[in-house]
Amino acid sequence: GCVTAAASFCWRGHAGENALYARGPECLPFHGPDNPYVQSSLAVDVLSEVMSRDLAFQRMEPHDFLLTGHDPLRTWCLAEPGRQYLVFSTAGEPFTLHVREGDYVRNVWVNTKTGARQPSPELRVAASEVTTKKSVVMPDERRIGGKGVPFTPPDQSTDWVLVLRTGAN
Repeated sequence: GCVTAAASFCWRGHAGENALYARGPECLPFHGPDNPYVQSSLAVDVLSEVMSRDLAFQRMEPHDFLLTGHDPLRTWCLAEPGRQYLVFSTAGEPFTLHVREGDYVRNVWVNTKTGARQPSPELRVAASEVTTKKSVVMPDERRIGGKGVPFTPPDQSTDWVLVLRTGAN
């Protein structure tokens, strides 16, 4: 929703002005003290950076069922299981993510409001740690083996995104 909603920041005319245009303090550019959308624009910039720099976003799908130990209204997951995971955590809420075997070596926490980055430690999940008994059951009853790994964002003063990637991504 946030990705597609970004388009609404680009054009004026949706309020019935009878013309679409991108100029003036309520439209582009998103800077200056008279524009109330500066913070929203920054958030879209951060999102765009994560999508283009950190992930093969087009290969990911919603995988909230891989999360446990969290408030489902405050924490969400996109994933290409076994290759890349993105978890959004409102106000730095801790969570457990069930990941497939692999070496996740390109990991980072991203402050969603400023874009500031903090490294997250490498994570190695061996095949022996992934069992069907501990599998997560998908909505269509398929099982996804995974090791539950607890994560705590850097702080609770802002929203965070965790990006986990294998070396192949």
